[in-house]
Amino acid sequence: MKGIHHPRYDAAALADDMAALMTALGHDRFAAVGYDLGMLVGYALAASHRERVTRLVGAESILPGLSPSPPLLSDPATNKLLWHFAFNRLADVNERMVAGREEIYFGHTFTSKTATPGAIPQQARDPCPSRSWP
Repeated sequence: MKGIHHPRYDAAALADDMAALMTALGHDRFAAVGYDLGMLVGYALAASHRERVTRLVGAESILPGLSPSPPLLSDPATNKLLWHFAFNRLADVNERMVAGREEIYFGHTFTSKTATPGAIPQQARDPCPSRSWP
């Protein structure tokens, strides 16, 4: 929400933002849906705002502490599919490694994770359209 700034960016902070948004929209009680990684925020929302969340629907997600964690070392096909989860959990290192080379990271992601490679045009995924890539 505009005007809200957290010193951290985690599921609990996002859950508080969602509760504040629902208050701003005039909803004292509400149902929530969390899908994929949004389920982590939905779970945190329901856990920290129990008196407000009437129902929680979750799908396609694991919940740390409740679901078994995927193994650290997996077969090559699984590693190829899920390598970015561990990479994105690194604090600061991942951003420094990608800085100035966003096209490599996002280009790979948009090409390998979309149902139709090439469906997202280059100009839509270029973080700096005025910059020419080598």
